[in-house]
Amino acid sequence: MARRAFSKKEAARAQGVTCPSRPGRVESSIPMDNRVPTSRGTIEHRPLAHLLVYSHLREMTGSFVFICPGATATLFISAGRPCKLKSTHESVFLGRVLLEMGTIAQEAHDSSLRELAKGGRLHGQILMDRSAITAVQLREALTTQLARNLDALFRLPIQSTF
Repeated sequence: MARRAFSKKEAARAQGVTCPSRPGRVESSIPMDNRVPTSRGTIEHRPLAHLLVYSHLREMTGSFVFICPGATATLFISAGRPCKLKSTHESVFLGRVLLEMGTIAQEAHDSSLRELAKGGRLHGQILMDRSAITAVQLREALTTQLARNLDALFRLPIQSTF
């Protein structure tokens, strides 16, 4: 099931408000639970690549919720670009990406995971606060993580619905 996606012009017109934490981003004042999906289907009939291109060309903002047996994934799109992916399907975690990139050592990874388990903070923020990584390294790792998780999304069964 796809959530209501807005182009930049639509969002500005649809009682949108500027998000203070992200300058230039417009969010609808319509509660997320009350939004009506604008598109439904299966990956077999509308492949993920087509959905991404369509969203990009129209600079849409919204989300796609993909459902398949045993897994759910929500892909968030901002101004036509994938920006976040939450999935119960195979996921690549930030710490693993940083380890594989050689940005952090195993010891830093393990100790940051212990702090992460306590809750309340994001893994990247914990590592930055410890000076284990820089903001540039975090951004690079988050970009790599999103790309790898998107790759997993392309492997969803063609019967998956959205």
